[in-house]
This record gives sequence, C-alpha cells and structure tokens, in this order.
Amino acid sequence: MTPDPAAGASHGTVDPAFVQFVAQLQPPPANDTPLPQQPLDELRALAPDSDLVQRFTAAATEGGWQVHGATATTLAEVIAGILPPPDAGHLVLEPLSASALDDERAAALQNLLTARGYDLRRGHDDPTLFDSAAAITGVRAAIAENGMIVVHSGPQTARGMSLIPPIHVAIIATHQIMADLFDYFATLAPPLPTNITFITGPSKTADIEGVLVTGIHGPRTVHAVLVT
Repeated sequence: MTPDPAAGASHGTVDPAFVQFVAQLQPPPANDTPLPQQPLDELRALAPDSDLVQRFTAAATEGGWQVHGATATTLAEVIAGILPPPDAGHLVLEPLSASALDDERAAALQNLLTARGYDLRRGHDDPTLFDSAAAITGVRAAIAENGMIVVHSGPQTARGMSLIPPIHVAIIATHQIMADLFDYFATLAPPLPTNITFITGPSKTADIEGVLVTGIHGPRTVHAVLVT
C-alpha cells in the first residue's frame, strides 16, 4: 500500500522525507523481453533410460554422502551399524508419511534401537535438536543428476531435523529417486511446504581465507540409506 503523504504528515508518525520518497516511486516498466527458448531435452543431463540409482550413488558419494543399500528387512540393522554408540547422546527420529520412513517403519526402527540401548526422541524443539547425536529422517525426493536429497518442512517435519544434529541419516526409497529437478518441480502442487531444503552433502564453508571446512553450519556426516 502506498502511504498517503498528507496522512503521514498529519499524524506526525512518518518521516516526511520517507513519505516524499515513497510518493515519487514509480511502478517498474513492464518486462516484455522474451525468455530464451530451449528444448527441454537439451537442458537435461540424463537420458530417459539412465540408471537413476547408480547415478545418484555416484554423484552423492562424490558430494560427500556415505551411501548404503538396504531392504525393508535389513533397514534397521543397516542404520544401527552406521549410528554412533548409544552413549554418544540421544537420537531424534521423525517419521514422514508417504516416504521410506513412515509411521510403521519408524516404530519398528525405534523398537530395535531402543532395545540396543539408544535413547530415541520424537521432539524437535531446539534443546532436543541441538543436544542430539544424530537425526534420522525420510525425504520427499532424491535427485540422481547431482546426488541431492529434497526435504520439506511443515507440520510433520521440522526444518532443523536435517540441519542441526551433527549426523543426518536420510532414508530414501529407490523409487523416490528422480532424474533431475525438472521432474521434482513437476510434482509440486498446492499446498506448498513451508520450506524446501536441497541437501547435496555435509555442511561446508570456505568463508575464512578460502579454506574448506566441513560441519560448520550443519551436519558433518551425512548418510543416504537407499531402500529397495
């Protein structure tokens, strides 16, 4: 809404210089520059018959993921084998419907890990996340082209689940692997998630003197468990 210069002056709550500045603003000119037209198949790196699991595994490994294979039967054992020991601290676990970590599988995993001495928690408040040793989550999609996972935040999944704990274990069904972001964005439909996080590997930064450091702003270690 454009402020009324007269109203601002009469109430004396708005700096007159600001009111004058806003009054002089003009709407931007219409942009009639045509967008570049390029056939979609020229922009996509993967052929339709590509082995998406193989491509995801190769790209994710190159990006710093530790990739593991599992079946529905062996999933719990595979995860138990990559977690830190129970005395490292509590774990956070968040089931996600329509993913490889739905409520049923999450409950089975929690029972097995609890029996092995792990303290699993479902909360995602700040103290729970910042004090945890690892987080176990599902994903909304995985992208084969660059070894990336896609995580939505919303009522079921807190944004910090995949960003705060030092270790992130992402459970991915192989049928969730898509060729590229063209395929992923084609699946989006209202209502859109509160936030979409694209994760290509462990947290890294080279802000200080160009020296690459891992694990500064998020997980230092990331595991992708592919469930067939």
